[in-house]
Amino acid sequence: AHGWSRTQAIDTMLAYSADSRAEVEQEVDYYIAAPAHALAYPVGARAIDRLRTDAKLQLGSRFDVRRFHDAVLSSGPVPLGTLRSIIAKWVAREQAQAR
Repeated sequence: AHGWSRTQAIDTMLAYSADSRAEVEQEVDYYIAAPAHALAYPVGARAIDRLRTDAKLQLGSRFDVRRFHDAVLSSGPVPLGTLRSIIAKWVAREQAQAR
């Protein structure tokens, strides 16, 4: 990242992490080999934040963050498109229960 060398990346991670040198080296080497993989975490987090915001808007005062988290976590490791469908169905069920 940022044109850093492997050593710079390792030194920076060691300064900001409690991980061992061996763990940091392994992680840096992984991201060197598969740089796009690191993007999966923030992309997923943003997608889940959007789903939460949308669910909150649709459900209003009926939105329960614990139930939302349960719906997300019980989905398991699914693609984001699948998670969107799952949460849309969850929102519909929550709306139906409120009637």
